[in-house]
Amino acid sequence: MVLWIASQYPELVRALIIEDIGAIINNDLSFALDWPKRFPSVRSLRNFLKANGFEDDTYFLESLVEYSDGWEFRFHYKDIAHSQELLNGDHWNDWLSSNCPTLLLHGHKSWVMTKEHAREMTLRRPNTKLIEFPECGHTIRDDDPEGLYHAVKAFLKEI
Repeated sequence: MVLWIASQYPELVRALIIEDIGAIINNDLSFALDWPKRFPSVRSLRNFLKANGFEDDTYFLESLVEYSDGWEFRFHYKDIAHSQELLNGDHWNDWLSSNCPTLLLHGHKSWVMTKEHAREMTLRRPNTKLIEFPECGHTIRDDDPEGLYHAVKAFLKEI
């Protein structure tokens, strides 16, 4: 995780841009283990995702591969569930151990991080700028690519 690298090797990190990830991470993606391996059509996949609470399917559609018997993701469900398990934990020490300029981006509709947590991260760590996206979820790059572009561009100009 980039927070660990910044805290352990500050000479390698000039600045951080963090999109909607908190200092405490506790998410469970094991629900994906029960998903179908293949979908008969893109429409059936989109309907499945919507029925399971995913309003924005952009990420998933970019991960699709067509086979002779249907559509499948490029990733394996067990791998994303395991990756999330490894990412979970309390990362406050890493967050507070570096002081390079940091842009923290947060989508108010995120299922990953709350507004309160994003604001606490900003208050507790010097040299951190928070930009909030009220109409975005976790993947700001999908929900508001132009807004993300302008936020990052302005931040990079500052440093």
